Amino acid sequence: MLQGINEKMIWKKYKDVAPLAELKWEFLGIIIQKRYTHVDHIPMEEVDRVKTIIPEFQFENGDLWNYENWGVDEEGNYVLLDYGNSEYVASLYKK
Repeated sequence: MLQGINEKMIWKKYKDVAPLAELKWEFLGIIIQKRYTHVDHIPMEEVDRVKTIIPEFQFENGDLWNYENWGVDEEGNYVLLDYGNSEYVASLYKK
């Protein structure tokens, strides 16, 4: 629940300057977003760009590089859908 609430705060703060998925609503940590096309990979340049725009994402053990956390919009731009910020979460995925 706390992750969802924190996610909403970051999304509201950076929605106009970072490539974040459109947030439809959040209630008690449950997040509903616009649907995006899945991607098979994410360029590290996109991860680095988001980390530059959002200082809160300057953590070491996150999973921003996980392509399953990204999609593309109608114009083909990469959009961040989700993130995890713990070593445990990052360990669940292969780089």
